[in-house]
Amino acid sequence: MNKLLPIAWLASIVVLAGLASLLQSESSHFFGITDNSEQTISFSYPVELVQNLVVEGIEVQQGQPILEVRRPDLSAKLTFIEDQIRAATALHEEMVVNTRAELMELRAQRATDIAELDVQIETLQARRIINGKLLEDISGNEAQKPYTSPLTTEVRGLKAQREHLQDSFVAHIANLELQLATEADRFKTQIAESQNRKIDLERQLTDLVVRAKIGGRIGSVNYKSGEQIAPFMTILTVHSTAPQFVKGYIHENVYNQVSIDQTVWVQRFGTLEHDNPIQASVESLGSRIVEYPMRLKVNQLVSAWGREAVIRLPPATSLLLGEKVIVSMRSPKKNMGWLTAARQLMLGGIGNARAAESSPLSGPTQQTLAIRSEIPDLASASIEASGIVVGTNPDEFFIVSDEAGVQTPQLLVMNARGEITSTRPIITNVDIDDMESISRVGEAIYVSASLSPTKKGNRKENRCQLLRLVPEKDELVARGHLNLCGVLEQLAKTSIDRETRRFLIRATANRTIDVESHAISEGKLYLGFKAPLDDRNNTVILQIDNLDGLFAGKPAQGRIWQRLALSDPDSGVPVSLSDMHMEGDQLLLLGISKNHNRPSSHLWKLDLKKANLILLHSIPGLRAEGISGRLADGRRAIVFDGNGKRHSRLVVVPENG
Repeated sequence: MNKLLPIAWLASIVVLAGLASLLQSESSHFFGITDNSEQTISFSYPVELVQNLVVEGIEVQQGQPILEVRRPDLSAKLTFIEDQIRAATALHEEMVVNTRAELMELRAQRATDIAELDVQIETLQARRIINGKLLEDISGNEAQKPYTSPLTTEVRGLKAQREHLQDSFVAHIANLELQLATEADRFKTQIAESQNRKIDLERQLTDLVVRAKIGGRIGSVNYKSGEQIAPFMTILTVHSTAPQFVKGYIHENVYNQVSIDQTVWVQRFGTLEHDNPIQASVESLGSRIVEYPMRLKVNQLVSAWGREAVIRLPPATSLLLGEKVIVSMRSPKKNMGWLTAARQLMLGGIGNARAAESSPLSGPTQQTLAIRSEIPDLASASIEASGIVVGTNPDEFFIVSDEAGVQTPQLLVMNARGEITSTRPIITNVDIDDMESISRVGEAIYVSASLSPTKKGNRKENRCQLLRLVPEKDELVARGHLNLCGVLEQLAKTSIDRETRRFLIRATANRTIDVESHAISEGKLYLGFKAPLDDRNNTVILQIDNLDGLFAGKPAQGRIWQRLALSDPDSGVPVSLSDMHMEGDQLLLLGISKNHNRPSSHLWKLDLKKANLILLHSIPGLRAEGISGRLADGRRAIVFDGNGKRHSRLVVVPENG
């Protein structure tokens, strides 16, 4: 027994030394509690609740109508604005008619007065000629002094009077024309301002039908139909059904390097050996030290303080609301070693924040890959991936990148590992700039520019082009091109759909058009507008018929095909459409939102038969720019733009991913 005592002491010393080393090392884990998003419905003005479309506890989908209210003052304001528009329009038309009548009268008067003077001048000139001949006959052939007639002076006076009259009429007519143009502009400005106020009031009327910004369950319902509601009073609340984020706490005594946008892994506390970790992202970090919530304290009688960290979770996780979790900053491993377990046991007695140090967790199911150039003359950092399609060879993609650092337009060839292996130059006699979207139909590849103006607000034709490309050897040869800006301007005048004309007229007049996505199906071209949104902040997709006819020079025919409420599932802010891909009766939509200047990407699937829009994925911290069709093995790819700060990235997802 005495022989074993030194061995036991030695083992204890080794364990204590190991634990001390671990305690002094950098912590890679901390505790947190899951939480959800909440939408609170209230108004900054008094309203009457017309209809409550939900009850407490029922589940609602994002975009579903949940209540309708009425503003009694809006109808009166709208009627007043409409009366103003009608009055201004009538005054404008009356002014135009009266001024044009006055101009016609002036022109007629000028013609009459000038004609009378011309007759008088011709009569006097004729009399002068006759008098000269009579004088010549009386005097015979003898030389006479030059004949001077008083009629000459009278003719000269009439000509001067005619010139003065002409100048007077010209000045008067020019003044009336200027007055007509000035008054017309004034009335048009006044009518346009009234129209804008009318549109704003109509939008407010539409906004009185409130939709759920997030999918979830109805919380409290505080008012009934018919009740008057004061400003800023909460009418009802919507809560997400699954946790949206984790509020973690990093103890003040623990050295921990956590940064915004950092990838972390979340796992249920106490089930490390059974649960797979969830890949998440750090959304924000607190700037002050706060006290821990009671649930995270090992000893509730002992205060614990630390820094807050908000971790954004992916949608539809298996975590419960309010569940205690462990956040790991290192690539996780599923099983804990004895040393980590001992460390956790010992830390539990020191304080709850240090007890948050747990084992590493297992890794994510999908990793993004940095897009790297294998071409010597092409730097990886210069690649700004804007769109992607499956290439002409198996297991390769074509990437459109307008910032690839070359003068000649080209597509980049990339494999599934994110390696740019070669390029395909575009052979065309049309200049194209700011290439943003790409699609493929059979062997034909279509590349479109963004249609957006330059930074100075100028529109250039090379930013309006749609090219139809056909592969020939190692090149892509243009077999047709369209000026899409001209097509939209034509539809703004000729579309049979009034709302389409109205949308395009405003978009072209304000020079706010920005198109980063298109699709082609059954001979029709679909343009997805990143900007502008419609009056209800919906994303607009335009359908243009007979694409082959357009390439042949026939007139454009089209209309608004879809208006989609694409919004961030957490904040409800509108999402900018960055790409779309059509497969049969399904349309995949890719978009980007910003929360506190931090981007997030979202992928939706629209069932065209059922008109059902489903959010498939949300990816925090990245800007998704393009989604491809399927490779031979069923996988598809998504590319992310580095926004000039980091390399573009790629993720290849499985068939059901």
